Amino acid sequence: MMVARDIPLIKANHKEFRSFMEKYVQKKVPDQSTMRKHYLKEIYENVLEEIRSHIGNSSIFVSIDETTDKAGRFVCNVIVGPLRQGGRGFLLTSEVIQKTLHHI
Repeated sequence: MMVARDIPLIKANHKEFRSFMEKYVQKKVPDQSTMRKHYLKEIYENVLEEIRSHIGNSSIFVSIDETTDKAGRFVCNVIVGPLRQGGRGFLLTSEVIQKTLHHI
C-alpha cells in the first residue's frame, strides 16, 4: 500500500504511524528495512510482469516528457505502452533533472 501510494517506507518507523496501523489493521508493522529487503523486489517483478503482459508482442510507444512540478523542480517522465488502440501507458520513471530543454 505504501509503495502504491508513494509513501516513503521510512514512515513505517514513525511512532504515530506504527501505532495507528497496528491499532486498525491489528497486525505488527514490519520495519522499513524489512519491507525493502523482502517485499519490494517481488512487487517490482509483479509490476514488470503486468506491463509485459499488457504490451504482449505489440509494437510499443515511448514518451519522454519534461515538466515543472509545484515546487518548481524540473521533472522528466518516461511512459511506455502498446502501440494499439485501447492500449494504456505505464509510467516507468519520474526523475528530477537539473533543467528542461525549455530552459536551455
